[in-house]
Amino acid sequence: MKTAIRVKNVIVIRSITILLFLASGSNIWAQTTAMRFEHVLNLGKEIRFGRPNVIWDRDGFLWIATSAGIVRYDGYDQKTYRNEGLNSISDNMTYTIYEDRNGVIWIGTVRGLDKYDKTTDTFTHYMHDPENPNSISDNNVIAITEDQEGSLWIGTWKGLNRFNVQTETFTNYFHDPANPESLSNDGVSVLLVDTQGTLWLGTNEGLNHIDRDSETIIRDTIDPENPNGLSKYTVVALNEDRTGKLWIGTRGGGLYVFERTTGVLIHYTYAPDDPQSLGSNNVESILEDSSGIFWIGTQEAGVNTFDRATQTFTR
Repeated sequence: MKTAIRVKNVIVIRSITILLFLASGSNIWAQTTAMRFEHVLNLGKEIRFGRPNVIWDRDGFLWIATSAGIVRYDGYDQKTYRNEGLNSISDNMTYTIYEDRNGVIWIGTVRGLDKYDKTTDTFTHYMHDPENPNSISDNNVIAITEDQEGSLWIGTWKGLNRFNVQTETFTNYFHDPANPESLSNDGVSVLLVDTQGTLWLGTNEGLNHIDRDSETIIRDTIDPENPNGLSKYTVVALNEDRTGKLWIGTRGGGLYVFERTTGVLIHYTYAPDDPQSLGSNNVESILEDSSGIFWIGTQEAGVNTFDRATQTFTR
């Protein structure tokens, strides 16, 4: 691909895509139309440090969720959507952005879930209502994904939600200390639907997934040598690689790679005396690119790449 974005200097689109991805944990490799970006994409100070989020939509627009609204860019012009009234975005502070199978854009903000209408260029808001048990569980919407049946799943600071887009109602899931088949923690920061249709969720206390048959929540210990090991950490990054392995990024616990068919678990951590080890135990994002290279976004050590053959990292 010869597409390029000029941000101070001309940068190959693949490079900036990787960097934006590593800040967000989004899959934006679906864009196949070759476009050349000749105009400056000026984010200024809008892009927040932490986990900004970016997607390519089916119409070829680049969307970026920032702390100052949503930026839409077409290669020539950019438009920033900010809170400017009833039909605008509900808040400028946005956590995540997602396009569903019907091309609808969904935005997670600090004031609930927003749906963007491309025809009217307006937003519909879904906010927590303490008087309505069918409303979203919390207004801090951190993660959004869609399952094979077309339901949206919403991760918030206070619970998991399944959203029926036809009835526009939410089913809430919470942590219950008396119920081992409930969330391990109400803070849900990342969601992944794998190729088998299983929903995985990273919480503030480890990894969970939902059993599709019973619709119960399974708390995944994964590590047979240390059953409570993964549950000590906040899981903030999930990726299923081309072979079906599950890659799990944590804050403080490094990187886990889980082979679900065999039960084999590999744990990568930072080793001060090993320059080829993982650069930081705080792993924020994981990407396998089209050539099979893994890109690992960390807090303290920037972007690491991982070589499968040598099992080493390059910082």
